[in-house]
Amino acid sequence: MPALINEGVYRHAYLGISGSTFSPFCADVLGIDPAVRGAYVNEVANGGPSDKAGLRGGSQAVDKLTCPEMAGGDLITAIDDQPVARFDDLLIYLETYKGPGDTVTLTVLRDGQEQKIAVELGRRPQRSQ
Repeated sequence: MPALINEGVYRHAYLGISGSTFSPFCADVLGIDPAVRGAYVNEVANGGPSDKAGLRGGSQAVDKLTCPEMAGGDLITAIDDQPVARFDDLLIYLETYKGPGDTVTLTVLRDGQEQKIAVELGRRPQRSQ
């Protein structure tokens, strides 16, 4: 609210990814333990905050219609040590607690190994009309 009053505009935090909620139904084709929950990274925006931090989107074609098109992406299981069970958990956390220029620490599952990746958030691009 203060930014809206002072500047007349609210700038949203931006990770620079597209993704989906991980479904255990897709565990076999994505190579992820079906018991794990999180947000699957389908794609990382070229030159965006997550790209600069080294986050990975899917890179290997998948032949299962109800799953992400590409396997090999990171699975985000936490943001700043807050559990992520679905993609919306990321969006809600960013919208509630973070802004452009802030840094978040993502806990990701990559190739079966847990990693922590720090991402400096950008400003979400304006949609063209």
